Amino acid sequence: MMVPSAYDATLAQKQAIVAASQDMRRQRQTMIEHLAPKAGEAILEVGCGNGDLTREIANLIGPNGTMVAVDPSSAMIEQASSAAPPARCIEASAVELPFEDNAFDAVIAAQVYCFVPDLKTAVAEAMRVLTPGGRLVILDSDWRSMRWTTGSEAAFARADRIVRAHYAHSDVPEQLPHLLADQGFGNIEQTVFTIENHRSDPDTYSASINDSVETALETVSKYPEYLLSEWQAARAEIIAAGKFHFRLDRIITKAVKT
Repeated sequence: MMVPSAYDATLAQKQAIVAASQDMRRQRQTMIEHLAPKAGEAILEVGCGNGDLTREIANLIGPNGTMVAVDPSSAMIEQASSAAPPARCIEASAVELPFEDNAFDAVIAAQVYCFVPDLKTAVAEAMRVLTPGGRLVILDSDWRSMRWTTGSEAAFARADRIVRAHYAHSDVPEQLPHLLADQGFGNIEQTVFTIENHRSDPDTYSASINDSVETALETVSKYPEYLLSEWQAARAEIIAAGKFHFRLDRIITKAVKT
């Protein structure tokens, strides 16, 4: 899902932990409901990560269907191949899909296009490989919606900057309707999927966001050493007081190749 240079085996393992969380299980189920896969269809997942969504879709389209997944990271393709043996998992980029025109009935991508600098080309490639009438389902975060009890406005602003720095685009949902329309997609719809945590433990999406913040505070040289301990102390105090709250809206964008 990330660019391949950023996604080594250690980060791939962290991704697997995130994917197993209750938030991501609910997200996969919601995306499948919007995709509405049918037995025998040919479906492509762009940015398959560890393969959990790939596997669930493959099971739904059955042995007469064709499930294909791509990711630019060899570590993620290794995980996905193991997790979703019915699928064909290929190391490839969203901006250069190695498939013929009109090859798939549906294309799905979850929290992927935010990592792709050339978003216009990625959307054009999805259009190219879809059959006429084919469905596109994209989920990406609206980072402007993120709310997080962090102890202070300064701490939240810092965490917000750290999180957004991971992505080529932090506003994919805002860009997509125009990009999709320009490529000739029709029936464009957007639906909000909200992640909300009132506790902090490994079975929540906010735990992975916190891990990203703490890693940056620990390893990025521009941050003074005291900021990490200050962040951790404030977080522990909030959790102990029962005041922890995290909320993020992710937007599911659907469109049809006309």
